[in-house]
Amino acid sequence: MKPFIRRTLMIVVPLSLGGAAFFASSLRAARAAQIAAGEEITLIEAAAPLAEAARDERAVALLNNFIKALQLPDEAARVQACLPLLHRSLLADDKRDIEATTKKFAWTKAVKNAANYAAPIEITRLRAKGTLTLEEGDHPERGRAEDYFIAKKAGISGLAASITLFFPENGAPKILYFGSL
Repeated sequence: MKPFIRRTLMIVVPLSLGGAAFFASSLRAARAAQIAAGEEITLIEAAAPLAEAARDERAVALLNNFIKALQLPDEAARVQACLPLLHRSLLADDKRDIEATTKKFAWTKAVKNAANYAAPIEITRLRAKGTLTLEEGDHPERGRAEDYFIAKKAGISGLAASITLFFPENGAPKILYFGSL
């Protein structure tokens, strides 16, 4: 059974951009979205822009290991090297392979494009995505999600790729999405 994802969306509007007016005019729409999507929505006003999320060295090590594993020549070895790095929602039910749809699309693209990224990786920016609760049966897993953007090798054109990492409250970070590699 695949996990159900519950997201907490945090909308931040600086006071200089009319945060109070935004809050008042958007409360009804946000509440309707919360009910329709089953999401917890928190609206907050910020006096200053939020700082970028602090770079987590565990995440850097995870991403370096992932890029190196994707560049392995043998497919079976590549999958086995990546399994411990991926979140359980990306794994097949028996946890011995990658989930079929992910493997058919995102995995195939990532393996093909992995050679375009330097190892060790270069992080160009971070984007905090918010708090998630991933539920699989009776085992909810709460944590935060962040997008890490990694640069391509020198001389290769294109935008940095976004890889979403999940940082559980208790445990090591895991890759939650890598479809833009």
